[in-house]
Amino acid sequence: MISILIAHYNNYNYFKQCYESLKKQTYQNFEIVIVDDCSTDGSLEKIKKFSQEDQRKKFIKNKKSSVHSSFKLGINN
Repeated sequence: MISILIAHYNNYNYFKQCYESLKKQTYQNFEIVIVDDCSTDGSLEKIKKFSQEDQRKKFIKNKKSSVHSSFKLGINN
C-alpha cells in the first residue's frame, strides 16, 4: 500500500479533479491523506461530503497555515 498526501487550502475544484483522477488509476492499493491547511471557504466540508463513500481517505486538520507544515503533519501521521 502507498499513501497519497494532498495538502489542501480553499481549493475544492482542484481537489475534486485530483480525487477523480486517483479513482481512475489502475493501481488501487492506496490511501489518501488529506491535510487541510486552515481553509476558510467551507471546502473541507464539501470534500468530506463528496468523498464520503471512499474508505481509503483520512482527514487531518492543520492548525498552522503553511504548506510545509501540512506536508510534515501528513507525513508524520
